[in-house]
Amino acid sequence: FKRIQGKNLQRARVSAPVFIAMNHPNSFMDPMAFTWVLKYPKTYYMARGDAFKKGMGANLLLSIGLIPIYRFKDVGFESAKKNVDSFKMVYKMLDKRKKIIVFAEGFSLQERRLIPIKKGTAKMALGYMEQGGRDDVQILPVGVTYSNPSKFRGDVYYQVGEPIFVKDYFEEYKQHPPQTIIKLSKVIEDSLKPLTLNLRHKENDVVIEQLQPILKKQYIEEHQLDYNNLAHQQQYWEFIVAKLNELTERISDDFHSFK
Repeated sequence: FKRIQGKNLQRARVSAPVFIAMNHPNSFMDPMAFTWVLKYPKTYYMARGDAFKKGMGANLLLSIGLIPIYRFKDVGFESAKKNVDSFKMVYKMLDKRKKIIVFAEGFSLQERRLIPIKKGTAKMALGYMEQGGRDDVQILPVGVTYSNPSKFRGDVYYQVGEPIFVKDYFEEYKQHPPQTIIKLSKVIEDSLKPLTLNLRHKENDVVIEQLQPILKKQYIEEHQLDYNNLAHQQQYWEFIVAKLNELTERISDDFHSFK
């Protein structure tokens, strides 16, 4: 990458156990680039369990901070049994106040929108407290935006949101576990939305990539922004996505001609 920048990174440096709930547009690059821009503390992250084949490869992945998470569609009913050991590993790390990256959407998709998140992050966080874990555990929403996720020497920008304190939901969880998991998952999703781009209409996936470079230089100059400041570029991205959403819905009859 040409530039990697982050906003509010100090929120990930607290002396507490943290689940970092991140969107997931670019596969292995998402945690690797975040690890680099954060610099410290070391972050660990959960990855698809089917990558952990027995032998040296699995040991290498574990040694660099990857924790396997098994999906039903990959390993079937064995996933639940395998994940018990993975959760134990995560909980031991949290007891030591480690930082664990969880991709809340559940899979990686190169789109300019947040996919509805899965319940796994909330379930793990509340489960950790249920197992007698530290009551200062928090969920930290992190949004990542790429100038072009598949282009060499592109830009990456991370935004860290306000922490969500799991203990605020734990008493309710003890009384109504399924409903509280759904509630906390909604809180995580709502916290991630302002930190990510959300192009509402999938048919505009190609249009946004064509349109944004045309207007970028003019927008940056007119608003007296710094082209090298990725926070300013994020401001432009948010503007162009909002404008495209608005145009699609306001002039839908003429939008085909526009495209």
